[in-house]
Amino acid sequence: ARAAQESINLQLQEDPTAVLSRSDILNMITALYLTGQYEKALALTGQFIDQPMTTAERSRFYVNQGLIFSAQRRYPEAEISFRAALELTPYDIPARESYGRALAQNGHLAEAESVFVELQEIDPDNEQTRHMLHQIQAAKARQPEGSVP
Repeated sequence: ARAAQESINLQLQEDPTAVLSRSDILNMITALYLTGQYEKALALTGQFIDQPMTTAERSRFYVNQGLIFSAQRRYPEAEISFRAALELTPYDIPARESYGRALAQNGHLAEAESVFVELQEIDPDNEQTRHMLHQIQAAKARQPEGSVP
């Protein structure tokens, strides 16, 4: 986080009116997330997520936001963030996997299973996908008859 912040500070020292690059901001958010500074990362995300940027950049903001919410166990909010990212970039495999995990954490097992079945079709050799799919299917099997979360 310190290196990303230093990069931003240097840019602003050279030109206080500079428009920071979205990649620098995303790097800073990632650094804050990885160091457990979730509230700072969310605040920075909120400050920039609605500003003009490319579709791919906006999707990355939503993915980062979803990862932070997941780390905080705020799974309903994570699900919303990942869904927003996928609306922008529907073929983003890591975002789709994160969305499936958030669905599972929210108890939406049938939807999560569907996401991981799609992911397994895309990459049948992905061990993590296969593992998550088995976990979801096992959780579904443990649910009482007729219960639909």
